[in-house]
Amino acid sequence: MKRLFGVEVARFLSRRSVRFFGTFLLLVVTTAGVLTFVFSNRDLAAATERARTAATSDYQACLRGEFGHEEMPAGFDPAKACAAPDLTQVTADPRFHLTSLQDVLGGASVALVMLGLGLGASSFGAEWHHRTIATLLTWEPRRVRVAVAKLAAAAVVVFIGVLAIEALLSFALIPAAAFRGTTSGTTASWLAGVIGVGLRGAALGAMGAVLGGAIATIVRNTALALGISFAWLAVVENMIRGLRPKWEPWLIGNNAASFVAPGEEGAVRSMLGGGVVLAIYALLIAALATQIFKRRDVA
Repeated sequence: MKRLFGVEVARFLSRRSVRFFGTFLLLVVTTAGVLTFVFSNRDLAAATERARTAATSDYQACLRGEFGHEEMPAGFDPAKACAAPDLTQVTADPRFHLTSLQDVLGGASVALVMLGLGLGASSFGAEWHHRTIATLLTWEPRRVRVAVAKLAAAAVVVFIGVLAIEALLSFALIPAAAFRGTTSGTTASWLAGVIGVGLRGAALGAMGAVLGGAIATIVRNTALALGISFAWLAVVENMIRGLRPKWEPWLIGNNAASFVAPGEEGAVRSMLGGGVVLAIYALLIAALATQIFKRRDVA
């Protein structure tokens, strides 16, 4: 089993899509670090002056009844509709705060889990598309072992890959905070929170890879697996939220929010509760895929 797992890890890493997205994410991380460094600055006075000038300009435009491309509402009374801004309350802080890193990683985890799902689906779907699965089974006919090794390899590679991307992103943003922003508030508890978010994001990406690979194993097609996944997450779950809001505690998206960012918008469970539900879903779909793979003709 150990040898088979090693082979599947090597096979997963050798895919062009994995190398492409690895390079692409490295470029994105580097660009994010550079842009944050460029736009972050400690000139709070100038930023506040610009914000106050903009607030005053908006107020004057409101008095003139200027609403961009929209027409002035009938009976519009500027004296009643336009509120003069209290400039003493208008401030701006253009500094990058290192304490916001936890939110940055939480937001990035959404994209990274979708990437994990896509890589998992493409890896398994390609085996069926190129008919290499039959060759693999000639070498290792025990199908359950093959399925478990492939799913485990996808999960481990994506987990480590997401951790690496998160670490690189964190290091890329540190110079902006250290030289052109602020590191105030970066306590030991803050660091523990950042590490926790990073680990949960990586775990979420690994579960996404398992789900994508399992669905691709069932339907034997990468595009169809991705279509089913995205249709469920983007369409079906939103319909359920609108029609059956009481079902939200059982939706993948809400449990993912609970797991990565408990207490934020969309979270419906505790961090542990969301993680347990997601793990159960991943294991159930993986078990179903394994059973189908075990009984299916691959000729």
